[in-house]
Amino acid sequence: MASSENPEAAAPAPDTDLWMVVAIIQPFRLDAVTLALEAIGGFGGMTVSDCRGFGRGKVAARLAGGPRDGDRREGTDVVDFKTKTRIDIAVAGRDQADLVVETVARAAHTGRLGDGKIFLFPLARAVRVRTSEEDERAL
Repeated sequence: MASSENPEAAAPAPDTDLWMVVAIIQPFRLDAVTLALEAIGGFGGMTVSDCRGFGRGKVAARLAGGPRDGDRREGTDVVDFKTKTRIDIAVAGRDQADLVVETVARAAHTGRLGDGKIFLFPLARAVRVRTSEEDERAL
């Protein structure tokens, strides 16, 4: 992606070391996680989304009561998705990525079933749309 305003912005950064942290947490822990992340150096922001899912716990729940939602009738099994919050954080450097993972894990922890999961994987490329900056400069 070349930028006519800043041709150097599109030059690839040497030895990029980008990581993506994806955390699925309890929605009521979002403020605690955000404050904990803002307290660490080098934290550049995050994307937050509402999502639903299930883990190892019970997947199906039996409906009780009268008919619901058209085909759903009393005694019918339905998937019991739990409301969660997803946080995506792009990070430069493995040490910083590990720090983000540890910080989220500590701040999201309640010790109860459904606390969530954190995933860390390599990020091939990042581009800031406004400036065409890439990789670490885009974060």
